[in-house]
Amino acid sequence: MLKYLIIGAGGVGGTLGAYLQRAGLSVSFLAHGKTLEALKKKGLTIVGDEGEETLAPVAAFDEAGYNETPDVIFLALKSYSIESVLPFLERVATENTVIIPLCNVFGTGEKLQKKLEKPLVTDGCIYVMANVEEPGKIRQLGKLMRVVYGARTEAEARTVLKDIQADLEKAGVEAVLSDNIRRDCMKKFAYLSPHGAVGTWRRICSARASTETFTAGLCGRCSQSRRRWALTWEASARRTALPWWIASRRR
Repeated sequence: MLKYLIIGAGGVGGTLGAYLQRAGLSVSFLAHGKTLEALKKKGLTIVGDEGEETLAPVAAFDEAGYNETPDVIFLALKSYSIESVLPFLERVATENTVIIPLCNVFGTGEKLQKKLEKPLVTDGCIYVMANVEEPGKIRQLGKLMRVVYGARTEAEARTVLKDIQADLEKAGVEAVLSDNIRRDCMKKFAYLSPHGAVGTWRRICSARASTETFTAGLCGRCSQSRRRWALTWEASARRTALPWWIASRRR
């Protein structure tokens, strides 16, 4: 059985970890402060469309308390926080460890790989709508849970990536082992960035133009940036992805 470590127990990491724990997989959380305290004392609570569920006990640690060797590490934290966990990653990760960043910044895995010699660092992204209601308690909106990840080159590919896919699918996660992870991460970036910009714009401006029109325009401009990396995707990508972001804004 693969040993999973999720760094971050917020809306992304906590929700993903709950899926893994429900499926009986070996999963631990790295957390701090009130979140760590809540996980240790009360477990992890997920509030969803079908009610509230508490998973307890959960294995939760801070850096000093975690002394295992994980097979898979999901980075479910803000990209600006990655530097702070580099010493920890250097300590616990081996040449057999796979690190999968789920940060909403294009190229995170490639940049991190240059700083870590031993483990394989893929790129990845996640589609889920969830937010923290209080430490250790997360509300998931809808049932969308999709993890997209993969090696950037054939030389980096490992058979364990398929084992991870099997575990995620067992846990009820839509797991996409990408054959072009740069393209698939750029797809999300091309819609996430406009979504954030429009959210900010609505709060600081007296917006008269259609939000959907504004979002679609920004999505189109972001999509054009894929040409820098010679990335292509189907013409329908914007039409299929945009409604999801608009729906998330309306919730």
